[in-house]
Amino acid sequence: MEELEAKIKSIIEYDSRYGSGAYELVLRAVEQAVDGLEKPRHLAAREVLDSIRTLGVEKFGAFRGEVFSEWGVASASDVGNIVYNLIAGGLLLADEKDDPADFDIEYNLAGSGCREGGLEPPASGVTKIE
Repeated sequence: MEELEAKIKSIIEYDSRYGSGAYELVLRAVEQAVDGLEKPRHLAAREVLDSIRTLGVEKFGAFRGEVFSEWGVASASDVGNIVYNLIAGGLLLADEKDDPADFDIEYNLAGSGCREGGLEPPASGVTKIE
């Protein structure tokens, strides 16, 4: 853990836009996403973002937007910057097809996950089961 903290501190000295908690959350979200796969593989930017949002909901609930903001994370592009700082710091790997621009998308990190994450809100009313 001390080695991880030292590497994150070194990254922050290089790029102080984001708090250490943001780096730790991104690492944990990537780990959680890979652990949830049937077979480990490379993650797409959208998968990383979905995992960060899910973990944010689990850890911070309704306050996730405030926490992300406190850490300097306001957009998917910010997550991309963090991911590529972690790659430069030797804490994540990229492949030849990866590009920081993959994170330059509209994405509501603090959202509930309905629709944007592929989930639909529950239907109102009663559904007849046959």
